[in-house]
Amino acid sequence: MHYELDEEWGVRGSYTFHNFENKDASLDKLTMHKLMLEITYSVGSAFSAGYYFTDHNSFDLLLHGGLGASLLRKENHSVNDFIKNIQIGIMPLYKLSNKIALHLDVVYVINVSQNYTFSGILLTPEGRTEGFITATIGLSIGLGRF
Repeated sequence: MHYELDEEWGVRGSYTFHNFENKDASLDKLTMHKLMLEITYSVGSAFSAGYYFTDHNSFDLLLHGGLGASLLRKENHSVNDFIKNIQIGIMPLYKLSNKIALHLDVVYVINVSQNYTFSGILLTPEGRTEGFITATIGLSIGLGRF
């Protein structure tokens, strides 16, 4: 969910589900449930229409970054790892209509204090910093101003 505060700045809240699975070890399936709160910045709105982009009204570039928390859980529930997250991302949007846009969201997630690897093996009891990159393609639907 994304709420625009003005033409350039906004806030974004998200829930993400990740599934980590090792094809050689079918018992080592992990899931991650992640909640994030982020600040967003619309690069396209920061420039005058037509100066940097050929059609400012149909294209935008959203930068986002923020903090959150995750629960990494092994399928048999023998591993429960509460993780603090930092993430940054870039999301180009192409507006198909005045309420619908096609987007590509590329995100780098930094897991702070992760105790287990993505295969379920204990790293350290104190935790360490790990990270991964995700990319999703989807549709954005505007309920208000878009």
